[in-house]
Amino acid sequence: MNLADLPTDHRFVIELGRFPVETVQRVTGADFDQALAASPCATPVGAGVAREETGPRHGEVTVVRGSDKSPAFTDWVDKTLVDQSLGSARQDVTLVELDADKNHVRRIKLSNAWAAQWTTPSFQSGGGPAMEQVTIAFEQASVE
Repeated sequence: MNLADLPTDHRFVIELGRFPVETVQRVTGADFDQALAASPCATPVGAGVAREETGPRHGEVTVVRGSDKSPAFTDWVDKTLVDQSLGSARQDVTLVELDADKNHVRRIKLSNAWAAQWTTPSFQSGGGPAMEQVTIAFEQASVE
């Protein structure tokens, strides 16, 4: 690979359902793999055997963002963690990678996602902007 082919500016945004969320500082933990599960089945002669099958594994990503950003995202976090309305709060969350000209490079869709953990900003005078962390759990991921 030629060094000139490497991206010079990397940006991304998060879409919560139909609502775009502000650009965040960092997303970590976006690891996607498959889980193995034993599935009982029968051979042609009727003997019981277990067949291993693959399927998507549930996962989590952690979003780091300014604590005074996006009321829609904050309301969604409150709905899942404070109100504990997990069923009605599940939404599709999309991580959108952008190039330097803000064109979509890749979209990673996290299906049936919910806010699983919220970490408050550190309270420190003169310590820079207040950044919070939200861990988003999801049932399935796909790359578009």
